[in-house]
Amino acid sequence: MQVNGYEVGQEPTNDEMRVYRRVREFILRETAAQWMGGREHGGSLTDYEFDKLCNRFIKADFSAEEWEFLKREYDEIIEERN
Repeated sequence: MQVNGYEVGQEPTNDEMRVYRRVREFILRETAAQWMGGREHGGSLTDYEFDKLCNRFIKADFSAEEWEFLKREYDEIIEERN
């Protein structure tokens, strides 16, 4: 398939897109977990709160500020706890 004169290959099948989304979600959850391991203060999250953080992180638009976004979401979740 060509787009604006460039060959971009075959369009992914529905199965390929499902696999892509699962792999992407896994990588983002793993990234968030690694980031959580490096947190200096102890406010660890419950599994439910971690899922909430990951769901927000997955929906984020990635840029150079992704770590700042994670920190902001983490802080909001901790505040919601109180």
